[in-house]
Amino acid sequence: MSQVQVEKPLANILRETPHGTELVDAEGRVIGYFTPSSVSLRELYDWAWAEFDQRDFDSAVAEGGGRPLADILRDLRKPA
Repeated sequence: MSQVQVEKPLANILRETPHGTELVDAEGRVIGYFTPSSVSLRELYDWAWAEFDQRDFDSAVAEGGGRPLADILRDLRKPA
């Protein structure tokens, strides 16, 4: 994982965020997500399981389909 040093004003804003922050650029495009160190992995897993719907998962698996990994990797290598 890389490390980026942020200036005090941004650091203060991020410290005050109890659950996390979506980071966007000037055009509103998502850069990534910030999760404060005060949030434990247990809290993240609890949140994820609360959002998880086994029926939706089972339905998606039953549909099958998808694309070969080689095709996906080739598309990811294409210039944007």
